[in-house]
Amino acid sequence: MSDPILAQFKEALRISLLYFIHFAVFIQCFLMSTLLYILRIILHLFTAIPQLKHLRKSLMRFLPQINPDVYAKAEDLIMSHIEYNIETHKILTEDGYYLTAWRILSSDKKKSQEARSKAPVILMHGLLDCSFSWFVNKERQMCLPYILADQGYDVWCMNNRGNRYSLGHKYFKHIKSNPHYWNYGFDELAKYDVKANVQYVLDTTSHSKVFYVGHSQGSTQMFAKLMEDPQFQEKIKAFIALGPAIYIQNLASNFVKKMFGCGFYQLLDKLGYRNFLVLPKSISRRVGALCHYLPFLYDIGLFKVMNLLCGFPVENKIPRDKISVIVTHEPGGASVRNILQWEQFMKSGEFKKFDFGAQKNMKVYGQTKPPCYNTENLKKITIPQHLFIGTSDIVGNKIDTDRLLQLVNPDSSKIYTLNDYAHLDYVWGTDANTVLYPQIIKILKAHQTT
Repeated sequence: MSDPILAQFKEALRISLLYFIHFAVFIQCFLMSTLLYILRIILHLFTAIPQLKHLRKSLMRFLPQINPDVYAKAEDLIMSHIEYNIETHKILTEDGYYLTAWRILSSDKKKSQEARSKAPVILMHGLLDCSFSWFVNKERQMCLPYILADQGYDVWCMNNRGNRYSLGHKYFKHIKSNPHYWNYGFDELAKYDVKANVQYVLDTTSHSKVFYVGHSQGSTQMFAKLMEDPQFQEKIKAFIALGPAIYIQNLASNFVKKMFGCGFYQLLDKLGYRNFLVLPKSISRRVGALCHYLPFLYDIGLFKVMNLLCGFPVENKIPRDKISVIVTHEPGGASVRNILQWEQFMKSGEFKKFDFGAQKNMKVYGQTKPPCYNTENLKKITIPQHLFIGTSDIVGNKIDTDRLLQLVNPDSSKIYTLNDYAHLDYVWGTDANTVLYPQIIKILKAHQTT
């Protein structure tokens, strides 16, 4: 077999294997969900038939007690601490999307009054994520929103359009199956969602500026907004970026590179699938319960996938007893077009608008190729910018991160290095409350009076 033919054969085999991996993940979720459903039917029969009730009680003694958080709603988990007042807000964007925000305030009157005098704090999640991530470690001393509320801050946890908690639109109905709803990408998150969230918080609190803390894509959205609209910085008191990602051409994960390069998401788009991993809550709860009863599933599966995606070794930082709860409320999901745009970022090595193809690009942009974001405008940003980089973060690779650092204004930005920190440790890490969060509080206090 000649070298060119052999190379083509290897490439075809590689792509086939990647398709198989994606398909296997979906099948695994389906099988786990089905298995749990069957188990629930069996348990129901044990309950319904009087003669089997005693046998059921005996069997249940041998099963580990399931974490009640698996079946709880995210809002109920967040409101489980009486020390805090929790509010749910619906925010309407200019293009008609409803975003969900969770507002956290201390129930202590003195701290609540103190919060009214301080600039509010916005927390924004990353790609395929949701704001439940900030509450995975829900203990008061480990959860960033609670820690900030205890420090007398007004905390707003935002959810981007299209994740499981922000599925609403002013005009579109039947959201999950409506292709018009999912006709958005990263550009819309930066253009509309950031603006709507910040303005809503300012209007609600009567403040003129907010603190903005973004994780991964959550920080990229703010960078993109500032690139396109430098005057927007007038509404930001300080910007904290956790694991910022703009350039991702040199991802340290070959697995992620191949996931983006195999054409899987283009295939989903062509087949009419417009959203990705926006799972029904009933399925998520069943998978969470099954992971609780069969912990080897996440030992051999979940941790391995997370290591490949976000850095090694996550099992040392992410609490095992929270895994069943995590898979119940995560991932948040996103539009396929949002993911496709990140694929374009990786392949092109540039930070530019969504590429629709030459013909549609002419209609949208007036040119055959999508324009790049105006990265030069970052030199005009004079608000305090604090960038946290993890040495084990394979998404924020050092080569790409150094490229980002060359863009920001050196007079208004500061870089922090977190040893052995992977991409999810900023929000899920069991040591974030001692390694990272005290630094965030120090930054907020330093800029409160500026």
